[in-house]
Amino acid sequence: MPTFLDNERVLDLLCRKPYGLLHLIDDECKFPKASDESYLRHCNLNHLDKSIYGKAKNKERLQMSVRHSFGSTWYTVHGFVQRNKRVLPGNVVKILAESQNPVVSMLFRPLMNGKDSADYVVYAAQQFNTASSILVEKILRQVSGQCHFVQCVRSNNERLPAHLDEPTLARQIKALSIIETVRFRQAGFPVRIPFERFAKNYRCLLPSDIALCQKQKEIIVDILDGQGIKFADDHRIGIASPELTEFSKITLFKERI
Repeated sequence: MPTFLDNERVLDLLCRKPYGLLHLIDDECKFPKASDESYLRHCNLNHLDKSIYGKAKNKERLQMSVRHSFGSTWYTVHGFVQRNKRVLPGNVVKILAESQNPVVSMLFRPLMNGKDSADYVVYAAQQFNTASSILVEKILRQVSGQCHFVQCVRSNNERLPAHLDEPTLARQIKALSIIETVRFRQAGFPVRIPFERFAKNYRCLLPSDIALCQKQKEIIVDILDGQGIKFADDHRIGIASPELTEFSKITLFKERI
């Protein structure tokens, strides 16, 4: 297996309640005298692990660093508090909620919460945390393990059409750990197909007289054993499904065709 940097502590630094950097900025925005200086001060007080979090040597600089998988990145927190908090005046929400356009009305009616004059406040960090939690729940519900992600990258920093800047692309590939992700997917067992569906799809690889008199799990074992000792490490039987490498999945698919 390829080696990798465990990002669990970094994720906790960013997202864990109650002192993750994203939660701290939400809390800061709720105070009447919220400021970037106060936010940075709370971050420095609550995070002392120098291996993943760094403080600026010059206290006048509103900076902190986070060690990601690709290395340390320094962030200037100037404007963080202002950009994190978005306020939509209550009278604007009311007008849009009562719009004659059904789509506009449908979008803004839930924001009123029965308070005609109350402003609607959105915290960007809170939205990110909520969206991340929903995504994790959806991934965990994927019994078959067939989740697909699309990662967009910029071809150049100038937003020019039909222009590929290789250094810009290389930096993003490194920062997003795309190569490492591909290596782990190839080395692990990312393909999981439920027992019933696997047996139904691939029983055609066995002689019909044998498949008819076997139980579901026996069919699956015979199909996988039929790949030979050379490919014995490319699959295993899990609790709810056989687990396959990408190579094993492609091999079975070709044999089925």
